[in-house]
Amino acid sequence: MADGPLSSGYDLVGAYNWDTSTSTATEFITTGAGANTAQELVASLSRDVDLIEVQYGNGANSTMHDYGLNIAIGAAASEQIVIPDILAHGKSTSSFSRQGMYLPFHLPSGQRISYIVDSDGATRGVAVGYRFWAKRPGGKVGYKNAFSEGYNSRAGITIDPGGTANTKGSWTEITASTSQAMKSVLICMTINSNANSGACVGLVDLAVGAASSEQVVIENMCYRGTTGEPVLPSLLYDIEIPSGTRIAVRSQCSITDSQDRKMSVSLVGFN
Repeated sequence: MADGPLSSGYDLVGAYNWDTSTSTATEFITTGAGANTAQELVASLSRDVDLIEVQYGNGANSTMHDYGLNIAIGAAASEQIVIPDILAHGKSTSSFSRQGMYLPFHLPSGQRISYIVDSDGATRGVAVGYRFWAKRPGGKVGYKNAFSEGYNSRAGITIDPGGTANTKGSWTEITASTSQAMKSVLICMTINSNANSGACVGLVDLAVGAASSEQVVIENMCYRGTTGEPVLPSLLYDIEIPSGTRIAVRSQCSITDSQDRKMSVSLVGFN
């Protein structure tokens, strides 16, 4: 049998919010805490989108902070959030961070698309660039619903691995019961806006099931913390988690400092 592609692939619809004059993403400066004014990405999509690519980081702001990204559709001042509460981390230097994620979500042709930053304060520089992709014939249609678990005002659920280095700690509950079924799940990790994070590496497990009977479904997701540029990826997994499921997370870390060893996790589910 002849070799062939694993899927039918995608075609680029467009790249948005990139500033070619500075070779980075266009910076948005927040005006206050909470949800800021929506920023338009495209006035009208030229075709259906089934995959969203996001790259994010800090702009000119030099303060370590976490923030939430939301993607919305609809007319100006009447935007409706369709992908909520993507927990992201801003590092403490002004260069653009090349962290990113893929979101398997459907956006219809003709829609106005914007993004909304949920910030912890004013004058935060947030640089986010997007690429939208359309499926080819026979390809996978993006999901049409998204929801979050464990997100709370620019923070996730704090995970403490405990005082023994390189040893998995206790399970911490993300949610006692998922509000909807998940067909895919985006796992977002941050360091709780810790401005003095120590150099470390860590591993994270995600499990489902009752307390003391957790079953690991994703094991040893890696992250790295440094004083100025932590690497905490947002990872997408095509795993199904039924509605009403308890989800918990545990971690291990290479250091034992009572603050620096901690990190936080939140989830975005798609169906």
